[in-house]
Amino acid sequence: MAIACSLRCVLITGAFSLIAGTFANAAPTDDSVAAVYSDVCYHPESGDLLGMRVVLLRLKEGDYVVHQLAEGQLGDPQIGAATVDPKKGDILFKVALEGSNGQVMTFRGKVTAQALTGNFDNSNWTNRKKGEKTLRLPRIVGRQQSYPICD
Repeated sequence: MAIACSLRCVLITGAFSLIAGTFANAAPTDDSVAAVYSDVCYHPESGDLLGMRVVLLRLKEGDYVVHQLAEGQLGDPQIGAATVDPKKGDILFKVALEGSNGQVMTFRGKVTAQALTGNFDNSNWTNRKKGEKTLRLPRIVGRQQSYPICD
């Protein structure tokens, strides 16, 4: 239990340290360290943050994602192992659904230099803009200083 907590703390700290750096504008490859995909935006009337952020970490030990939902504010980061095929761009990861008793969401999709796209297989998640089941998160290049205003 303590090892899992320590690993989670190390991964979260590492993820946020990497986010602060500058990222190259290329597809994530075997030697990439991290890529940030996000549609998190600021709703000026309510002051809420809305959307989702996924940080893909490509480490020597394996690939991981840090997943966050924003529904009013950014939720706690959920960390999960990822499987990435760099040649095809296929990605699969599982993360715990926030506030559930261990329910897991499974994401299957594609990762490119421009975006992360795909679906959560076993959840009721829908795209907030269109109500569709397909997720499309644009890649954030460079350091994100603020959030755009929601459409």
